[in-house]
Formats: sequence, C-alpha cells, structure tokens
Amino acid sequence: MPFTVDDLRDFIRLLRQQPEWLDEVRRLVLTDEVLALPALVQKLAEAQQGMATTLERLGEQVTQLAERLAQLAERVEQLAAAQQRTEERLAQLEARLEQLAQAQQHTEERLAQLTERVEQLAQAQQRTEERLAQLEARLEQLAQAQQHTEERLAQLTERVEQLAQAQQRTEERLQQLAAAQQQLAERLEQLTERVEQLAAAQQRTRAPPRPPHRRGGGPQRRRAGAALSRAGVCLLCAPGAAPPPGVWR
Repeated sequence: MPFTVDDLRDFIRLLRQQPEWLDEVRRLVLTDEVLALPALVQKLAEAQQGMATTLERLGEQVTQLAERLAQLAERVEQLAAAQQRTEERLAQLEARLEQLAQAQQHTEERLAQLTERVEQLAQAQQRTEERLAQLEARLEQLAQAQQHTEERLAQLTERVEQLAQAQQRTEERLQQLAAAQQQLAERLEQLTERVEQLAAAQQRTRAPPRPPHRRGGGPQRRRAGAALSRAGVCLLCAPGAAPPPGVWR
C-alpha cells in the first residue's frame, strides 16, 4: 500500500499529538551524530561564552599589566634618583665618618684625661668623706654640748627672770626709800629750823644776847641733833617710827 500525502499529514498530526513518538521517529530518521549536534552546539556556546569571559579578563589583566609596568618604570626612575641621592649621601657620610673618627680620637684623649681627673676626684672624695665623718663626730659632740648649753641657758634664763623680778622689787623698794628719804630730808629741815628756834630762845633766856649765827650752823645743828636724840626723835626714820637701837650712840 503506497504512502500518500494524506498519510503524511495524518502522521505529522499524530506526532504533534504524541510528542514521545517524535523523539522515537527522530532517533530512527537521524544518525547519532546529528542527534548529538544540539548538545554539541550548547557546549560550543558555553565554551564561547567562557572564552569571551576569559578574553575580557585577559584584556583587563593586560591593561593592569600596562599600568603596573608604567608604575614600575616610574618606580625605577625614582629608585635611580634615590640611588643617586644615596650615593651623594654616602659620600657625605664617609666624610662625616672621617670627621667622627678624628673626633673619636680627640674624645678618647679627653676621656683619658677625664679618667685621670676622676681618679683624683675619687681620692679627694675619699678624703672629703673621712673629713666629713670627723666633722659629723665633732658635730655630734657639739650637738650634745649645745644641748647642755641650752639646758644651762634655760636655768640661767629662769635665774635671770628671778633676778629681774628681784631687781624690780628692789627698784620699787629704792623708789619707796627715795620718797621716804625726801620726806625725811624735808622733815629734818623742818626740825632743824625748829630746834634752832628753840635753841635761840633758850640762849636768849640763859645768856646775854649774842650776835645771831648763820642759819644751819654746825654747832647749832649738832646741839639740835643731841636734843632730838635725848627726845627720842629719829630723823632718818619714817614719821612716827621709833629709832633703831644705837642710832644716836
């Protein structure tokens, strides 16, 4: 029975209605290589995509390498300039090192002198410490002596205070005695004048009149004193006080 166009159409319609039949027909009609083409194309597309990504990364890396190379070139230039400066600095340091070597030699010579001087100072320090020990011992003795002196001074101060008080009392007593002396002198003057008056009156009653004597004559004063002594009057005592024994003897 021949295969007509209608049969083909019916067959296509059945394949559309039954998709699983389409796969079976495809396996029967196509070879394995043709069937593998979609997967292969998919792999090629994926590989192409990966290659594009790789190429893009390579392009970025090349750009970065170019920038890095420029930086390295600039850095090399800087290092060359730094090397030049380093060489110049090294020359300066060598000159400075020579100066330092000379200075070190002078320093060592000066250090030797200072070492000798330090030795002398150490000996002087030892003598000073010995002298200081002696002075400290002497100072301790002086401190003890000072303590004794202060104690003695405190005693003397107390004694001086007592003497000052006694002196004050003595001065007060002397002032009182001076005032009493003044009063006695005034009293004596009054009594002398009175005695002279009494003696003159008595003379006039016992003897013929005589030329008057000068006031305060010696004989009359002695006679007045004798009269007062016989009367028990002490001119050197306070008014109203009895004379001490033996005053008029």
